[in-house]
Amino acid sequence: MEFGETKSEPHLSIVVPVYGSEECLDALIAAIDREFRPAGRPYEIILVNDYSPDRSWQVIESLCESNANVIGVDLRRNFGQDNAILTGIRLAQDAEKE
Repeated sequence: MEFGETKSEPHLSIVVPVYGSEECLDALIAAIDREFRPAGRPYEIILVNDYSPDRSWQVIESLCESNANVIGVDLRRNFGQDNAILTGIRLAQDAEKE
């Protein structure tokens, strides 16, 4: 997006902190897609893996490969839910500046 250019439609960023969630991530992304894809509005789903001890990161990587709306972030240690959310918000804000 060029400086001064405005988006014609609102952009939605959904930030999800992930910890011990390997079993529900596929269903979550499918449910979000069912709600937002038909509207045709741009959106992104930012999944922030907060050093989950299960296979959450591998599931996130797979979702990123199969769904262009999914962005994955893998934190190097457990920073806690609030910091994971803030990380996702910062990433969403950075994307808005581009």
